[in-house]
This record gives sequence, C-alpha cells and structure tokens, in this order.
Amino acid sequence: MRKQRILLCDTDEAYVQALSAFLITTMKDLKLTCFSSVEGMINDTENYDISLISDEFAEAASGYLNSNEVMRLGKIYLLCGTMGYSSDIYDVVYKFQPMREFVDSLCRVRNENIRANTSVKCMWTGICSPIHHELQLPFALAYVAQLKNTEPASRILFMDLEDNSILPELCGFVPDRNITDYLYLLESEGIERGELLDCMCNVNGVSCLSPARYFQELTEVDPDKWRNLFLSIQELGFERVVILFDTSMRGMEVLLSCLDNLLLLGREGDYYRKYDRQIMNFISDRFSGLDTLATMLPLSGLNLTDGTYQLEHILAGNLSAYAREAMEAVAGAG
Repeated sequence: MRKQRILLCDTDEAYVQALSAFLITTMKDLKLTCFSSVEGMINDTENYDISLISDEFAEAASGYLNSNEVMRLGKIYLLCGTMGYSSDIYDVVYKFQPMREFVDSLCRVRNENIRANTSVKCMWTGICSPIHHELQLPFALAYVAQLKNTEPASRILFMDLEDNSILPELCGFVPDRNITDYLYLLESEGIERGELLDCMCNVNGVSCLSPARYFQELTEVDPDKWRNLFLSIQELGFERVVILFDTSMRGMEVLLSCLDNLLLLGREGDYYRKYDRQIMNFISDRFSGLDTLATMLPLSGLNLTDGTYQLEHILAGNLSAYAREAMEAVAGAG
C-alpha cells in the first residue's frame, strides 16, 4: 500500500528531532518530512497527505503560499503547546502529550484523513463479548449474514481476531492465507492491492480475513501492526467491516479508536452485567465518543453435541433473529 506522506514543522528543532525519531521507529508505514525553518516549508514542493505545523508555519502558509501550494500540504493540523486550545481554522493536536499518546492521536488523524479522501464510505463495527459467550463467533457470522441480506450490493469484510478461533473448522475449510500473511505483506515495500485481497476468502458471499492458525501468533502483534492493518483495510474499498475480537488482545485501544460502533455481547443477569460494567467504564474513560450497544444473547451452545455445531444449522435458528435485532439497533444509533 502507498505510504502516507506526513509533514512535521516546528521552530523548536529539538522537539522536531525527538518526535520525528520516535515516529520513524514506531510507524513504519509513513514517509516523514521535517522542517524547523519557515523557509524550508515555503521552498518545498512535495505533496503531503497530512501536515502538522506550529503557529509560525501556519502564519507563513497563509501569508506566502497560494491556494494550490496550500493544497499540497493536505489536511493541516495545528501543533499547539497549550492544552485545550482551539482554532477557528485548523484542527488542533497538543504537541506535549506523551509520545505514545501522540502516536495514538496521529493514528486517529490519519484514519480520519483516509476516510475523508476515500470515495467509498466505510462503516466499522466491533463485536466483543466481555463474558466470552460461547456463541460469539456464530453470532458475528449471523450479523454479517444479516448485513449481506440487507445490503446485497455492499462489499463487506469480516475479521475474526479471537486468539483461539475455530472459524476454519466451523466453515469447513482452511484458507491458504490468513491475517498473519496479511500483516507480513504490509511490511513489504510497494505491496499490490491484489496481493492483499488474495489473503481473503469468501464465506457466504462475505469477504473474510481468516484468523491466525495458532493463538500465539496474535499475541505477538504489536499495536503499530494493527494500525497498519486498519489503515490498509480502509483503502481497499469495503463499505462495511465487522471485527470480532477478545478483550485481552494486544493493541485493543488501537482497534477501538477505529470503530464507529461496538456491540457488547452478553447475557441477562447481575453476574454477567458486572463484566459489562467493567468494560463500559474503560470505554467511557478512554473512548467517550464510541457508540456502544449492549446486546443480550440468551442462547447457549452447551447443548450442541458433537457433529451438531455446524454453521448452516446455527444460522438457520434463532441466532439470526438476535443478530438482526442488533444490526437494526446499530443502524438506529447511527
């Protein structure tokens, strides 16, 4: 996938050096250009996707650059040294937050920029079960099946990020490539769109990025690799992305920052609601803008004897009705 070009401009040379060194070592999928002098930015002729510039550079941009030259800077964000500062012209990024938080902020900025510049609008839905409901995977598959029935023309992608997924066995096949292969390809320069799409298979008319073969593989995936994955998926032209994940996965915060809405799959009862409250408190503290819906699934997989846990039988039952209700609730919330 094409690396995003980012411009970083600040007259504080030590700050530029420190931040650029951190960004280069933690985010392999960007091309970073830095200036600590206004003249450098004015005389530059490169085109950028995102520009992070301080006050002095913002003033120079408005005073010395014509409209076409400003356009080559892409989406401009103001680097501000004052917490809580707002601007009538630019979106603001606080420059002195911890480096890791700055990377998280930049990832959100990049994700917003890709969405704004992508012709296809994509809706991201996460499904997570704090109580580890045994039917969470069938429910997620029923959910994407209902989406496909409702929007037959939409390009839908399902990703199963459970750490011990049975998706291949449940669907009756083992794909040649999976999410591990996809992540490996993203590390390569000049990766082609077709190679990424080759990592996906088809399940009942829905594209599926198959899970890792062994759960240890996902525990080794760091947050930056998840960022690369979500940015690349955004550029592939899908209109709906549904992700099933575990609460314990490494890089969960990155995932949540990409979602438009989140379904928490649980059961009725005070004991189970304690699990829901635990994760809801986390989300309200860290991701207050995320639309989060609790959906209760009273069904159980405990009575499914050997040989009866088959996808077509499960999807033909009551599970699809609960999935349809959840889908309609998400649509109503949007």
